[in-house]
Amino acid sequence: TNFAPASATITGKWWIAQSGFLLAVSNGLTIGTAGRLDLSNAMLSVGGDLILTNSATFTTQSGGATNSVLVGVAGQMYVGAGCTVYAYCHSTNGSAPMFVLRDLTLATGGKIDADAKGYASNLGLGHGTSGSGAGYGGPGGQVLYSVNHYAGGGTYGSSNAPGDPGRGGGK
Repeated sequence: TNFAPASATITGKWWIAQSGFLLAVSNGLTIGTAGRLDLSNAMLSVGGDLILTNSATFTTQSGGATNSVLVGVAGQMYVGAGCTVYAYCHSTNGSAPMFVLRDLTLATGGKIDADAKGYASNLGLGHGTSGSGAGYGGPGGQVLYSVNHYAGGGTYGSSNAPGDPGRGGGK
């Protein structure tokens, strides 16, 4: 299913696009005052600017296939103060939302949040064990329970140019 308006504004509403949906805005898309757009295994194409302002939220959730969420913005993506973009990877296979942007402006107080939105605990490369931390560009944190020592997760990926989802620590 597709929806292709010339331009769009989402304010004070929660708009959800699910599996296989394409929202193709030929000009600009504004997510404004208390507006929220959630893409779950869906795609967004914006021919102009994508603007988040006045406490807007934009959430992407990968549905399992590689690049199952694709966000393409031909103009500028602007994340204003008090606005948040959430990027969730698939918790078991690590497929991640992909953003293809001409330009990104992140205002003071705006944020892109992928914290704890990668693999679930004990999954993926470099996961920890028995409460230890997951690795990535360096080894994960170790833990000592009584007389048992549990090493942290192994190193993988790039510490200088991270591109893979984070891993969950051990349980």
